[in-house]
Amino acid sequence: MGEFNQRTIRIWLARVLEPCGSRAFYTLLAPEWQRIPMINEILAGAKIEEHKYTKAVRDVRYYVGANLCRLATYGPIYYGLWQKPYVLSLIMMGTLTFFHFMSMFTEFYKGLVLWTAWERNQIGEDENQIKMPDPQPPKTRGFWAPYRFESKEGYVRIGMEWFRKRVVLFVDSLSGGPATERSSRKGLYNFVDDTIAAEKVHLVGAVLGALFVLPFFTDGPHWIGVYGLFVIGLDMYLALLQRYHRTRVWAALRLERGN
Repeated sequence: MGEFNQRTIRIWLARVLEPCGSRAFYTLLAPEWQRIPMINEILAGAKIEEHKYTKAVRDVRYYVGANLCRLATYGPIYYGLWQKPYVLSLIMMGTLTFFHFMSMFTEFYKGLVLWTAWERNQIGEDENQIKMPDPQPPKTRGFWAPYRFESKEGYVRIGMEWFRKRVVLFVDSLSGGPATERSSRKGLYNFVDDTIAAEKVHLVGAVLGALFVLPFFTDGPHWIGVYGLFVIGLDMYLALLQRYHRTRVWAALRLERGN
């Protein structure tokens, strides 16, 4: 009876979170071929491919932990806003905080769907399910493609390889182990999409960070402004890390550089 109640509560929670924006937020951020079915689709018998299930479980673990860590870095800034509640800074921090909480609610929703699929033994290929298209090759032109002056050697000189190894250890510690789906061309295409999405998030975070830090430099407390610069610098370095990833992948995929 207890097990039945727990299952019922998980399904009910997933159904509640969907109209609250979790599914829409997930659909906005996740490419179509990476998305897992909705809770009603799972209850109707839809399956989740094993490699997609493994990646989704890993992502849930990582993004919940990463968002919690990021919220923790805002602690000194929350303290500064409590002392001096600048309107612009409050709006920017409110926007960032809302994004992180929505991200965690979305991962919680995904976890409920994944748990339900696992309990119902619905992990595997489904011949009756419409197969999602394979990811398209990365575009070789535009801002997100590596520029001709970007090289692995150049990024190594600014410490990006050292930084990458530390980030990999951090990611693997949160997600439960190293990724295993990047050994194929399709996996690398997915990886490129992941790095572009991550770069967008960190660039937006850096811009919002610059806006909420500005009042602290003009009116104080100035140490909050200096700390804010550290947070902005971290975002910018993480954005550069995504470009470094793509520069390395471009060479592995032997893609041209049109920029």
